[in-house]
Amino acid sequence: MKKGFTIIEFLSAVMISLIIMASVVGIYTIANRVFLVNKELTLLKESTKEGIYGLEWFFQRWGVGVPCVNPNNPANCAMVQVGTNQNIYPPPSALYIVRIAGTPCDEVIFYGSLGGMAFVDSVLGLDRVSIMSCRLSSNPQQNCYHIWRGARVFTDINNPNAALVFSISNLSGENLDCSRETQRTNANMGLVAIARNGQLETWVGNRRESTDRLVLEPGDLLVRVPHRIRIYCSTNPQDNNNRWLYVQSTDMAGECGNNENPVPLVRVDSFRAQITDNGLLVDLLVREQSGTEVRSLNIQRFYGR
Repeated sequence: MKKGFTIIEFLSAVMISLIIMASVVGIYTIANRVFLVNKELTLLKESTKEGIYGLEWFFQRWGVGVPCVNPNNPANCAMVQVGTNQNIYPPPSALYIVRIAGTPCDEVIFYGSLGGMAFVDSVLGLDRVSIMSCRLSSNPQQNCYHIWRGARVFTDINNPNAALVFSISNLSGENLDCSRETQRTNANMGLVAIARNGQLETWVGNRRESTDRLVLEPGDLLVRVPHRIRIYCSTNPQDNNNRWLYVQSTDMAGECGNNENPVPLVRVDSFRAQITDNGLLVDLLVREQSGTEVRSLNIQRFYGR
């Protein structure tokens, strides 16, 4: 004789099944909610990643190739120095920076080379030198260089506070990549650089003369004249006038005049900059709303020297 489930057993099985189903649905709902939150944050991070990389690139150029005119205390040339003059050049420190406090965004201004550089290795014959070129260019908008010999940048003989701007000639290769080079040199160019904004001194026998021609020597360092870099907030008409972080760069070599129009980097709710003895701490708040949901992402970066 076969015996089936009793009504009590059947109801108990149904109740257990319902409890299990409710648990599974609950776990799924919570997991889905967490997934959606993480997905939104991930998308927010991805949408800001490129802008943050761009911001970091500009801050990494801070102080690169910047001549310093500080005859009273040259050691300060390598120290972070806060100032208020937005137009001083050369500055009293390579790491000179201006911070303008604002709400909800601060503004920072500093100097840095955005172009190429080269190191003179040796003299070739009568009219050329071999060099290690790192994006060196003789393009008319880039052919403006400061030249260092030892720890001294060449300045105008009539104005020691004015760093000379030189042009180069007969460059064998434009914008060469030096990051993978295993040789001492990768290019060559003309032996003589021409000063475009003043004169330097030379000696003919015992006579001191002025000239605009500099005969390059092994060990000379050429660096593209820096730009004044300004980072600030403004509304972006391409994004419904939402607030974005912008960068604008002004060429300190008027002879080349390669100024860059303001470029939006990343949408922000606020931008804060705190200057310390050895660097700069920046704090960005990014917010994005989807329906009634608001996602916030706080990004901090420290740029030290």
